[in-house]
Amino acid sequence: MMSGTVTLGKKTLGLLVFALLAAGGLLGMLAIGMSRAADHHPPATPEVRVFAEPQPDGRVAVGLQQRALDGEWARVYEPVARFVPADAAPGRRLYSSPVTLSIDDGREATRLRFAEVLYERGQISAAFLNQFAEEAVLCINLDLRNEGRERFCDSIEDTYAGPVNRLNWDDAETLAAEIRARIEAGEAPGGMAASSYPAVIIAGNVQLELGIRSPLTYYGRLIEPIPPAEGRSTYCLIRHGAGDFWDIADDAAWSAALHARIGLRGYRFTNAEEHSDAIRDCVAGGATALTTTLGDPEGVRDALAEAQAAGVRVVSFNSGANAAADLGSALHIAVDERAIGQKAGDAFNRHEVSGDILCVIHEPGNIGLSERCEGLDAAYEGGSVEVFPVYTAGGLESGVQLLARRLGEGGVGAVFTLSSDAAFGASLALGQAQSDARLATVGFNGSVYQQALQGQILFAVWDLPMLQAYLSVASMLLADQMQIRPAEWFGSPRLLIEPRLYERADVVQLLGQLIDTSR
Repeated sequence: MMSGTVTLGKKTLGLLVFALLAAGGLLGMLAIGMSRAADHHPPATPEVRVFAEPQPDGRVAVGLQQRALDGEWARVYEPVARFVPADAAPGRRLYSSPVTLSIDDGREATRLRFAEVLYERGQISAAFLNQFAEEAVLCINLDLRNEGRERFCDSIEDTYAGPVNRLNWDDAETLAAEIRARIEAGEAPGGMAASSYPAVIIAGNVQLELGIRSPLTYYGRLIEPIPPAEGRSTYCLIRHGAGDFWDIADDAAWSAALHARIGLRGYRFTNAEEHSDAIRDCVAGGATALTTTLGDPEGVRDALAEAQAAGVRVVSFNSGANAAADLGSALHIAVDERAIGQKAGDAFNRHEVSGDILCVIHEPGNIGLSERCEGLDAAYEGGSVEVFPVYTAGGLESGVQLLARRLGEGGVGAVFTLSSDAAFGASLALGQAQSDARLATVGFNGSVYQQALQGQILFAVWDLPMLQAYLSVASMLLADQMQIRPAEWFGSPRLLIEPRLYERADVVQLLGQLIDTSR
């Protein structure tokens, strides 16, 4: 990996790097200037320098060098066309061939900083062990995804007064057996120091099993960032659906990936088979974590089990909150789907709506939509709730006609659509049927805003697509790189966001409430 250049995401840039290099006296002055350049200060910003090297035959070779984040001048890039002829005419501009630079996405900076932190921790641990004896100690490393973790043991060797034995492993069960064997072999009479909480927990359990009370130390934090090695930062976002909700959710997910400097691959499926195929393709592509919606939980049980068996951390979001823990999801991020329906039912009651409410389901096999209708049915007091699927109607026009036909049959007090896109079709159906049934929806977009301005919408329940998607990507980072169990930290395997209901007048004002115009 090329060091020293930090950008958002790893990219390969083809650069024409040696523009305007003239031969003769100008090139000579350039070489002199290079030899006087400072060599050992860390760059405030990414730096490169051009070098020139006279050849025995009179030619001059040119190249490009980049300063690493540790302050040293690192790799030299030598283009194929890099030689200035010995007889080059003064004043003539010469160009090299383009070279390709691998731009680092911040991993090196993270690794360097983490290595510094580990060295400081090693010094503290060694100072602690020095209080007890100068006998041999065991320095334990678990999870070697970052080569900088060795700096912990380096520091102990530099600071501890006695011998230091090292034990590096990336498998917890084997590490426990190795610690036991090393203790029994007399390699740790002075105690042990561990570089991470998982390592110190394993070592502590071994001590308890053996009845040993020698010093054991770890100095650090529970949230332990593991700088990803190259090729280990790819995550997957796998989701169902289409429309404004998912357009907004996708933007938020990719923003989160950009902020976290991780690679993100996206998949969209329409049925359980496609969903399982997407999970397997994600795993085959080398991802270390994935987040997925669970519209049909049972349909993807096997694929998720395979992913977890392959060491991929799984989190989930949106539909399927009640099934997530059973499927092995570390954490599920969602709006409380049942609460969406309950809030809607309470609002219909407040508005004294009577008659049947059509709960319009716009896509098949999505357990979250069914939960919304169930919540509505539990709360609504003015009549019955009729689950009304429109996804078999063959497009918007047919769906509108199907809904208009049902409205024409009478007895409908309100239509409750479960997405902002469906609300537009429902308003057309109400117009075709000349129905006075009330309309409410889940979701918010420009169409809902216009319907609110025109008095067509009774209320809207906001389902927060951007928050669900952003937090699901952040949760992958917690599960994969922070060495924690998110469900334990949040007190539940589900992090449910309380939906917010906006009356028609509130919908009109919603944008002003959400956006801080003072910045």
